[in-house]
Amino acid sequence: MAQRWWLVGVAGVGIVLAVLLVPRPDTGADIPDADPTNVDPLDFQQEAPDNPAPAPGPPVGRVNHDETHERPRPEDMSPTPSPEVQAYWEKRNAKDPTAARSMVGPWGAVRRQLSLADTDEGKSLTAKIAPVQADLVAFGSAREESPGDLSSIVSRMNSVASDVKSSSFYSDPVVKASIDRYEAAVTAWEATE
Repeated sequence: MAQRWWLVGVAGVGIVLAVLLVPRPDTGADIPDADPTNVDPLDFQQEAPDNPAPAPGPPVGRVNHDETHERPRPEDMSPTPSPEVQAYWEKRNAKDPTAARSMVGPWGAVRRQLSLADTDEGKSLTAKIAPVQADLVAFGSAREESPGDLSSIVSRMNSVASDVKSSSFYSDPVVKASIDRYEAAVTAWEATE
């Protein structure tokens, strides 16, 4: 019990010393009393500051058009993409690259399930899938170095799909659903030929 009174005494001495020793901040002149007759909140007398703020400079990071700091004019901007970009868009959005992109997606899930099993059979199937999947990705991106025509890639991938179907991994619901998605994409592509 005596220790508690000692702590209260030390706390009291600390508060008294804090009040006496901590300097009070200089906040400037006293705040004038309010004028009860003034109802306009903007009606007050304020002295001009000793150092006014400098005027803002020109905007930073903009392109200087005609030595003025304006935004680019719409007539300076091209309303259509360049012919190279337009040709790439047309090539990429053609029927075969679009079909290749829809066929390649399910194989990512198949490879994931095979790698999760971490067996020799899974590793060998992954080694068969990887190069054909890379060819599908390259064909779908419509780059210049496209690996042949889509029908040859699909025939190679169909043989890989039959290998996966004959393996023990085909009982996995994710693998089965992914193979079904791939076959649906192939069927849709063949229907448009």
